[in-house]
Amino acid sequence: MKKFPSVLSIARALAFALVAASFVVTAVAQSGKADKKDKSADNAKDAVTALQVTVLGGAKEKPVDNASVYLHWEEPRFLRHDRQMEFDLKTDMKGVAFVKDVPRRKILIQVVKDGWRPFGRYYEMNEAEQKITIKLEPPARWY
Repeated sequence: MKKFPSVLSIARALAFALVAASFVVTAVAQSGKADKKDKSADNAKDAVTALQVTVLGGAKEKPVDNASVYLHWEEPRFLRHDRQMEFDLKTDMKGVAFVKDVPRRKILIQVVKDGWRPFGRYYEMNEAEQKITIKLEPPARWY
């Protein structure tokens, strides 16, 4: 007389097959991530932008010196909230603020200077070198 396998042994065999399949899927996924990490490590210089911000003011568009330039962006992280990153710059006598290592993503640029209306706008960093000209306006008159 033939003896049929019990339900318990069939369940164990299926559980073992599922665990083995999950290991195979995980290994394939990890190998794909390793390839992406290697490519990003090779292109690390491509991931940043050299940014030059020129601040001009008024109808004559004169350079605004010593203006505060703030760059804000988010650094994505795995399993945690995104990290808020910021660069604080000052313009020189020619109204220029320069920074080399700005990541290539959407960045908020804010400019603040006493005697001028504050400026804030999002810009997409997508080139190796980018020049942005910002024109400040005089503040609104209060009566």
